[in-house]
Amino acid sequence: MCYTCNVLVCASCVTGIHNGHTFSKLVDELAKLREENETQMHGKTNEANQNMKKIKDSLKSFDNAVESVIKAITDESSMINCMVNQSITQMIVLVKEQPKKEKDKLTKMLSDAQSVLVTGQNLDNRKDLDKTRQDATMVKQIQRKTRSTSYT
Repeated sequence: MCYTCNVLVCASCVTGIHNGHTFSKLVDELAKLREENETQMHGKTNEANQNMKKIKDSLKSFDNAVESVIKAITDESSMINCMVNQSITQMIVLVKEQPKKEKDKLTKMLSDAQSVLVTGQNLDNRKDLDKTRQDATMVKQIQRKTRSTSYT
C-alpha cells in the first residue's frame, strides 16, 4: 500500500508512478483498520448501551409519572365521591326532616281545629242548656200562675 497516495499498489506500480513513495504491507494495514474499526465499534456499542440505559430510566420515570397522575385522579375521585355521598346524606336528612316538620304543623293544626270544634260544641251545648233553663223558668212561671189562679 502506498502511504503517500493512500492506494493499493502492485509490484510494477511501485517502480513506476509511486517510485520513492512510502509503502506498507497489506496485512499491516488490515490489522490497523481492524483495530480502528474495533475501537469505533466499542465506542458506538458503549454509546448505544448508555442511550438504552437512558431510555430505560426515562421509561421508568414516565411510568412513575403516569402512576402518580393515576393516583392523583383516584384520590380526587375518592374525595369527590365522599363529597357527593355527604351531600346525598344531607339531602336525605332534609327530605326526612321537612315532611316531619310539615306533619307536625298539620298535626298541631288538626289539634287546634279539634279544640275549636270541641269549644264550639260546648258553646252549642250551653245554648241548649240556656234554652232548657229558659224552658224551666217558663215552666216555673206557668206553675206559679196556675197556682195563683187556682188560689183565686
